[in-house]
Amino acid sequence: HVKPQQIISSLLFLSSNDKVLYYECCTSSTSLQDFAILDEDWFKEVASCVFSQHCKRQITNRRLSSLSQSSSMDESSPMLQSMEIARKTEQYKDSNSSAPYHVDHISQLWDVLSNCAAINAKDSDTMWHREAFIRTAVEKAYPTTQLDYEEQSKAIFSYLRCLLVHHGVFVPVSINASENDGASPSTAFLLPSLFHEIPSNVWSYKTRDAWKTTLSHSWLFHDVVLPPSHLMPRIMATVLKDVANYVSSEDAMLEVAYFNCWKSAFFLELDLITLQATTGQRTRSRVKLFAHLDTADSNRCVASDTMTDSMYRLAVSAKGNIGFGGRKVWEGGYDLVLRSVEGVVNDYMSQHGQDCGEVEREIVCPNCLALHHHNVAATVNRHDVLAKRNDGVRTIRCRRGCPLDSAMLCGIAGRGADETLLPLSSLVSHENSVRPSKLAKDLMGGVVLIGLWDGDEKKIISAGTGFIADRKQGLVITASHVLMKMEQGHKKFGRDYFGLKKGKAVIGVIPRSSDGSRSSKAVFRYFAEIISKDVEHMDACVLRITTRMEEDVGGQGEGCGDQPEILLLNDSKAIKAQKLKRLQMTQEFAMEEGVRILGYNQGGEGLFEKGGYIYRALDVMRGYVSSEFVNDIRVNMVGEEGLGSDGQMASTSLRREPVLVGIFNPTKETVVLCPTIPGHNGGPCVNLNGEVIGILIRADQEESERCHLAPASELEVLMEKARDV
Repeated sequence: HVKPQQIISSLLFLSSNDKVLYYECCTSSTSLQDFAILDEDWFKEVASCVFSQHCKRQITNRRLSSLSQSSSMDESSPMLQSMEIARKTEQYKDSNSSAPYHVDHISQLWDVLSNCAAINAKDSDTMWHREAFIRTAVEKAYPTTQLDYEEQSKAIFSYLRCLLVHHGVFVPVSINASENDGASPSTAFLLPSLFHEIPSNVWSYKTRDAWKTTLSHSWLFHDVVLPPSHLMPRIMATVLKDVANYVSSEDAMLEVAYFNCWKSAFFLELDLITLQATTGQRTRSRVKLFAHLDTADSNRCVASDTMTDSMYRLAVSAKGNIGFGGRKVWEGGYDLVLRSVEGVVNDYMSQHGQDCGEVEREIVCPNCLALHHHNVAATVNRHDVLAKRNDGVRTIRCRRGCPLDSAMLCGIAGRGADETLLPLSSLVSHENSVRPSKLAKDLMGGVVLIGLWDGDEKKIISAGTGFIADRKQGLVITASHVLMKMEQGHKKFGRDYFGLKKGKAVIGVIPRSSDGSRSSKAVFRYFAEIISKDVEHMDACVLRITTRMEEDVGGQGEGCGDQPEILLLNDSKAIKAQKLKRLQMTQEFAMEEGVRILGYNQGGEGLFEKGGYIYRALDVMRGYVSSEFVNDIRVNMVGEEGLGSDGQMASTSLRREPVLVGIFNPTKETVVLCPTIPGHNGGPCVNLNGEVIGILIRADQEESERCHLAPASELEVLMEKARDV
């Protein structure tokens, strides 16, 4: 807080420039009523030194100078504290600590702002000391001792900071001191005039991972008369303040990983730290947030197809784990940031409501963001969503017909107390109560048990599930990771049979009895080879049956290596004689459509623990289709032919993203909500008609009921390659 006497002293100094009039009175005391400001714009000109290129160089030089002198600093130096905190933070990240490391509040704030145009009070004083015209004016106004000069300059500099804050040249970011140190709040200042234009590639609404989602809330400003020029810097400062204060609290489980800002946008990365209930280990889940203010003609603007020229949209988006209704996204800082933004917007409207009409709070459909260009994504009114939640309606639809979980859309604000851990499979559509036209017993002949045979050890070392996709050529589809190393970056990534010298696939089928009925357990009958795969783009492969064992093998498959083998490869008559049962694939499916996943449980059964026994009986689990994931970063860019009539990108602009060798980056996946068990991987997911819509490739690590499929459309591509081998 600036004292009145300091303001008077500053005005006396500024009156020497003939822009402030000082009416000297005969009384001994001087008050603010003795001054008149003639030209308010001149105050901005005086302040121009702080955002000139010259000053920008001084900021950089000041920081470099502080860094080079850090060796001579005492332990209380902010720069030295920041370096020490960085060292301790790295040590903490390598440790097994179960709680986040809370850094000193001053150094933490300055470290977060290291990528931005920002300055602290001390550095602003240093720069003003170096400005010749200010120093000369102070010396002329106060031709006294050095001590008096220092004291008077502090008063003037304090007033200048207040002036710059008033005009938006300085935007203060203050965080509370910790309760232990008793210090006053620390303050840094954003310099919006030094902010750069936002880069084109800083954010994408798409995600490469099917287990992630992008949520987006927005404020739509109607009938804007004057552009809200100072709104974004105020939002940035408030978000930084609230996040820094929260992170500094003792019970916080958040850490700031990165922050950067531009003229109309900011990007923030936060780490949510959780503890595994069983192991007590600390895990991190990163949430990426992006906020920007744009008009309808901006390619970055979300849902711009419904906006007019007089509208502005402030969008705040977050990308993170979709599990449990996006719970980690909301608890990972999204709720905190949205509340900060909402407070600033409400305050802005109370002061500048005359410059625009109403403000509408909207939620952008996450499914539209995933499947369409963000410019044409549908929106829903947040107030309407909350009202439906209060009426007990959890599933709503956007104008495109996408089914949406209202708890995920509204997060903490829209989730009831009894819903925080609600299994999403409890929301299964009524379609799942309809009796399937083809029962599991009609399909079990086409579902096979896949084992990885180690010829050196003479045993099956792992097992999964697959299905017969072509009975004439003896082709079987399963998940690649059942027979290959799919760990990203591993030197054996994608290597057949995990690199075993004598490895091969063994196939188990459920045999028919003499009366034509199926047995209850599979027996190992065939050996097969891998003939088609695409490990960079899908976790699936095609096997071709090569030989049949003379006798079926039960148990744990120990006798597979002792059996004489009958050659079936390239013998169409011999393959036909096996009377394999083929499961038909379909690329057609609908959201909320009832499905079943068939597979052989290897997660332990009865007295047998996981991995200790090869279970050869078929299991069936029921669920429904939740969403479709398409990994195509080019869909965020308008190509030469622009958008199609349905909001999809023109076909010429859709290209698969090239990936590095050794990196699994799925092109397309279908997400279903269905309980699964280890061993089901590679198993077919079938609709009510018994048609395969995809194979199970993995379950979400955070939410085991959220399952990911390699869709039939991708499997057909592998089958075309396999038939040509």
